[in-house]
Amino acid sequence: MLKYPACWLPAFWFAWTFSWSVGIGTVITILFGRFYHLKAPSVDLVYIAPLIGAVLGELAGGPFSDFVIQRIARRRNGQRQPEMRLHAMYPGLVCVVVGLVVFGVTLQQRKHYIVPLVGLAIFIFGMQASTTVVFTYPVDCYLLQGADALALVGGLKNVVSFTIPFYINPMVNSIGVQNTFIAMAMISLGLALVCVFSLIFYGERLRTWSGRPNWNRSMVRPPAQIAVDALPVPRSSVGKEDSIEEGRSLERGRRRE
Repeated sequence: MLKYPACWLPAFWFAWTFSWSVGIGTVITILFGRFYHLKAPSVDLVYIAPLIGAVLGELAGGPFSDFVIQRIARRRNGQRQPEMRLHAMYPGLVCVVVGLVVFGVTLQQRKHYIVPLVGLAIFIFGMQASTTVVFTYPVDCYLLQGADALALVGGLKNVVSFTIPFYINPMVNSIGVQNTFIAMAMISLGLALVCVFSLIFYGERLRTWSGRPNWNRSMVRPPAQIAVDALPVPRSSVGKEDSIEEGRSLERGRRRE
């Protein structure tokens, strides 16, 4: 699926943005212990903030993306395209950037510990709400290869996230907490401009240029087609020969009686 930009472009943005959450999870207890002198088990309570953000983002992401695509489709006389769903990422992108900046700046300035945790919750909310779109868009584009597309998104996320914990501590010690998280926010914003907005404006052209995968076509059918095939055949569509044979069977049954 790396051949198809509609799969790897959003996956690449998501992999790096998700990796920031992994990096934060690596250093958050160290930073709050350093700046606020929190010790176990009190310092462990800081994970409540990202938990709240993740739950709210998960609850809001799916319904909001469906609302956005339905509203845009109404404006276009019912015509739907996979790229319409990407517009639902706007609030998530804003929350990712704002949350990272608030977290880093207020932590460096040693504001009340609730303030950076609010920023962290905003970041996680935006990332989780965008996750729904990132995983759904490739499936909308390549329904028959949905499992392959999701495997690419998850695999790329795991590869990138694995590397970040090795570098975030040296980065924080080198350029400071504030600059580290501002840099993360700018990287996510820059990747969004390249990976997400390019698909919003040129996604259909990129899908036409890259073509469609040619596997699983004969073995897998879309759910809509399966539902249609399961419907009973109307009486009017029965062939002439079947009707004649059915009439003969009825006639033979009457004679036996």
